[in-house]
Parts: sequence; C-alpha cells; structure tokens
Amino acid sequence: LKYFIIYIMYLNGNSTVIDDINRYDGKSDRKKYNGQKNSTNESQLESTRRSHRRKHSSKSRSLSKTKASSSNNEDFNDNSNSSMANKLRRHKKTKPSANETDGLIVKGELIPERDLMEALSEKETLISKYKTKYSKLEKNYQEVTSKNSNLQVLLEKCEAEYNELHTHYEELIKHVQSLDQERINNQLGNKKVVAENMQLHEDVSLLKILIYRLNVELQRYQDKLRLLNVKPDEEKTETTDPATESKRVSEAWGHVNNHALAPLLEAYQEHLEEKNDLIRHFRNEMDDFGGKFKEIVA
Repeated sequence: LKYFIIYIMYLNGNSTVIDDINRYDGKSDRKKYNGQKNSTNESQLESTRRSHRRKHSSKSRSLSKTKASSSNNEDFNDNSNSSMANKLRRHKKTKPSANETDGLIVKGELIPERDLMEALSEKETLISKYKTKYSKLEKNYQEVTSKNSNLQVLLEKCEAEYNELHTHYEELIKHVQSLDQERINNQLGNKKVVAENMQLHEDVSLLKILIYRLNVELQRYQDKLRLLNVKPDEEKTETTDPATESKRVSEAWGHVNNHALAPLLEAYQEHLEEKNDLIRHFRNEMDDFGGKFKEIVA
C-alpha cells in the first residue's frame, strides 16, 4: 500500500511527498537498507530496466494485436470492443504494474543517504528552534500569568481602598454640609444678636437721656422750692418763662422721638405742658387776686 501510494504520487509529480515518506519510514528501515544499497543498486537497476523494456514491448505487441483483431472484427461487435478498450485504459491508469512499482522502489532506495541526513538535520534544527521558541513562550506565559495574578491582587486592594475612601469622602461631605448649615444658622443668629445689641445700645442711650432730663426737671423743681421757702417775694423775678422752658425742653427731647419710647416721652411732655399751663393760669389768677386784694385794702 505504501509503495502504491508512492507510485500514485510519483505519477502526479509530487516527488517531495515521496522524499518525505521515505525520510520518515524509520531509523530501522534505513539501517537495514544502508548495507545492501551500495552492492545491489546497479544490478537491480539493470534488471528492472530490462524487465520494464520487455513488459513494455509485450504490452505494445498485445495492444497492436488487439487493435488488429478489433479492426477485423468491427462487424461483429463494435460496442463491446470500445467498452473493453475503455476498461483497459482505466485499468492502466488506476493500477500500475509490478515492474513499475519495483522501479519506483529502486529509485526511492537510490536516494542518497546524505540528502536524508541533511533533511533530518534540518528537521531536527527546526524542531529544536520550535522547542526553544515554545519554552520561551511558555516562560513568558508563566511570567505574564504571575504578573496578572499580582495585578489582580493589587487591583482588589486598590478597589477596597477606593471604597473605603469613597465612604469616608461621603461622610466628610455630609459633615461639611452640616457645618455649612450650622454656619448659616450662626450667621443668622449673629445678625439677630447684632440687631438686638444695637437696639439695646439705643435703649441705653435713651435711658441716659431720660435720666438726664429727669434730673434737670428735678433740679428745676428743687430750685423753685428753694426760692419759695427762702424768698417768696422774689418768686416773680427769679422764675423763668414757662413757654421758653417748654420750648427748651421740647428741643432737648427732639432727637429721641423716633424711638419706641417716643410716645411715652411725648405724653410726659404734654403732661408737663399742661402743668405749666395750669401754673401760668393760677399765677395769673394769683396776680389778679393780689391786685384786687390790694385795692380792697387800700
């Protein structure tokens, strides 16, 4: 079967395939045929050539005879002869003769041992190169896998740290937002406190003015009492005009009318003006009564 395949490949022109098959037949076959090739190559070559020539001549003669007989017997059966000829041709094409296979075997055995060794050395060098490349690739693959595993571990650590930092960052954001809200509330409270402080300062200044005015009024009444107790005859000459007094008092109270205590102060001012009016009225009546009394006495 092997030699038949070699022959078919030889007919097709694939000599390289025959060489490859002969190269890989095995070391045992090469050892067997190495000693016998040098002694029997020439004799086998001559014998195969002679047998091949004889077979070829016999075949040509048989073909000529068959052609002659077929030409003589054309009237007998043309279809049968043509079919037989086609079968013979197909058989010749598909099935080689034993001599031809022997010749091919001899030709295959006549391949030089040097070529076989060179081809084997080339194959071995290629295999060694492929082995070295494979070992390098395997080593690189192991290094890459180890680096990949290390990077995966590092990535997991980084992801865990990132998650922790993200949670801490969210907590800080919430704390900052709460501090901002507290700051806004403190600013509003501070504004309220500042407004209240200003109001209290105004109240204190108003109370100071009020105390000052009350002290002035008290001092004025004390002076009046002192004048009444000590010199009742000089009362008219020492007392001041109530109109000018009320005008002076109203001018003194003018800059505090815009405050919350302004209505109270205005009521107090009106009460003082009413008292001054009553005093003037009674003083006029006393003057009239004194004049009438003097007239009656005189």
